[in-house]
Amino acid sequence: MAAWVNRMNLRQKLILMFVFFIVLPILVIDGIIAIRVEGATQDQVGKTMLQLVKANHLTLDRVLMSMDEATQRLMNAQDTQQMLVLTELSESDRFERFIRMDTLLSQYSTTEFNYSLFIPDEQQTYFFTPDPNTRTGGVFYIRSFRDYDWFLQAYADKGKGSLMVIRRFGINPSGEHTLAYLRQMNSISQGDKPIGTLVVTGMDTALRRDMATVNLPPKGKIMLLNENNAVLSGTGTESLGQPAPIPPQVGLLQDQVATVKVDGAEWMFVTHHSEDSRTKLLYAFPLSAILSEHASIQRMLHVVMLLYFVLLFLAIIFFFREILRPLSRLASYMRAYEPGRQLPRIGLRRKDEIGILSERFEQMTERLNQTIHDKYMLEIKQIETELTILQSQINPHLLYNTLESIYWKTTFEGAPESAEMIKDLSMLMRIGLSSGKLMIPIREELTHLEAYLRLQLKRHDYSYRIVWSIEEQAAGYLIPKVILQPLAENSILHGIKHMGSEGELYISVRLEGERVRIDMEDNGFKPVDYDRIGRILREELPNGGYGIRNVEKRIKLHYGEQYGLRYAPRPGGGTIVTLIVPAVDGEAHTARETQEERKYG
Repeated sequence: MAAWVNRMNLRQKLILMFVFFIVLPILVIDGIIAIRVEGATQDQVGKTMLQLVKANHLTLDRVLMSMDEATQRLMNAQDTQQMLVLTELSESDRFERFIRMDTLLSQYSTTEFNYSLFIPDEQQTYFFTPDPNTRTGGVFYIRSFRDYDWFLQAYADKGKGSLMVIRRFGINPSGEHTLAYLRQMNSISQGDKPIGTLVVTGMDTALRRDMATVNLPPKGKIMLLNENNAVLSGTGTESLGQPAPIPPQVGLLQDQVATVKVDGAEWMFVTHHSEDSRTKLLYAFPLSAILSEHASIQRMLHVVMLLYFVLLFLAIIFFFREILRPLSRLASYMRAYEPGRQLPRIGLRRKDEIGILSERFEQMTERLNQTIHDKYMLEIKQIETELTILQSQINPHLLYNTLESIYWKTTFEGAPESAEMIKDLSMLMRIGLSSGKLMIPIREELTHLEAYLRLQLKRHDYSYRIVWSIEEQAAGYLIPKVILQPLAENSILHGIKHMGSEGELYISVRLEGERVRIDMEDNGFKPVDYDRIGRILREELPNGGYGIRNVEKRIKLHYGEQYGLRYAPRPGGGTIVTLIVPAVDGEAHTARETQEERKYG
């Protein structure tokens, strides 16, 4: 196999790669995706429809809940309760009570709902009331409730509303049925004694209207079932009160999505239960109505893929002739080039990107050769500059040694105060040199700051007080050298310079997790423009604040933009300047510098 491939030319290899790495994988993937997408589509449709049936069922429950509230208000009405009181009344009083109750029920009735109140009357004291076979609603007194099986159902529910399919009231020779809401009516004055049954007919029409808002695929239908799977309402032609036409494979015991075959076609049944209304809402529709569109899209995709393969093959031929061949020449030129070596020009006379690439590569080789020469000259100049810097350090070291000699001579001659000032000055110079290091331990920087503060106290005869609070553990971490002196100088000049013995300067260093916090506080009384200080630190003001601006730049250069100075008013008067830096270990930093010197030096 490998020998056969090796005997092919580049064009044949390109075609082979096109077939095995593009055509075949796409065909295989397309087949797998077609199968998976059909299953995923069916599963997604099932999940979506389950959520839809839940939402629709909730809407139906709200209709029933509103009906429950309306019947509760009706039962608590004064006329209703008076109607339910069993007392001896004259015939005219009974007739007046009947008229009031009948009028009240007509006010609750609508074009969809008819309210009826059935009250047992074995003695036929309300003989003048109409029969249920003559009116669709109103107040009815019945001699025996055993003629109405739904009356027993309402009594068994003990005042809780329930749904039941019953025969329509009024003139109904065809025996048409309707869905009724039943509720036992109790007399409050007689200890909630059941007196009658309230019947609201036409519920199937109202529920069907709410179910019809869901657009199912063609031949789809929605059915509301009771606990015995009898149809209460629906968008199809199913008879109310009859068992729902559901295949036995579909279980209705829980919320589910089931796919079964009905007369050779696959149907999806989606069921949801409601504990509040004790009903089940069922969606049923053929899957072909959904997957047929998916199949047509799949066929169209196959045609598009075929056209895509033809165009891709033509593009590969063009790619080979117009791109691969010139790139091969350019690659050979690149392999032949070595830094500093002069090569003849490639000779690709083109105006497109490949011609620009070859021209730019030729220019790059020329610039690279020139850069190599310039780098060589720059290294020579750098060595000369380093020699100059080393020579310039001789004078500070000479001055430092001279100051040490003057310090000892002044001490022997009996001028200890002057000697101490000379010693502090020499200490400032020694820490400033720091053997050329940019980072020093915090304790050395504090020693430098202490020498500076002593010089200021003696030089200007200050009498302010300095309070130190230094954590020993934090003092060992590194900090850029000569970074605290400008902050202390600002605190003295702008804060406590003229306060005499009342001036106080607090310097604290402590460790906070993996960071070191340095606070410098003064109790100066002069107002401070913190907004102007912030603008200086952000370099929005070109003049002024050179000391703190320099400190801010050095902090950000060493640690990044997230670090820097922060000025804030001090409780009780004065200013607090806070500096937070990472806790950089001295030994680890020295080892890293040594490693970098070995790497680059």
